[in-house]
Amino acid sequence: MNLACKYAFRKMLVIGSEPPFKVKLLWLLCGQDIPKFVLDECYDMELYEWKKVDIADEEQKERVSQMIEDYEP
Repeated sequence: MNLACKYAFRKMLVIGSEPPFKVKLLWLLCGQDIPKFVLDECYDMELYEWKKVDIADEEQKERVSQMIEDYEP
């Protein structure tokens, strides 16, 4: 996982004050695709639903900003 941290930033939100909690995770990666060595090192990455952010879409940019600032999008 340390190798992946050189090429990615991640932010986890745990939402709610009582169980069951909702968990959302944001990954910002260098480049357009997830590098193969990151996939190889992070064995559980295939378990998640991945969505590429269109930085030209203001709504998607706002959603990313909200997650970085600890707000539920």
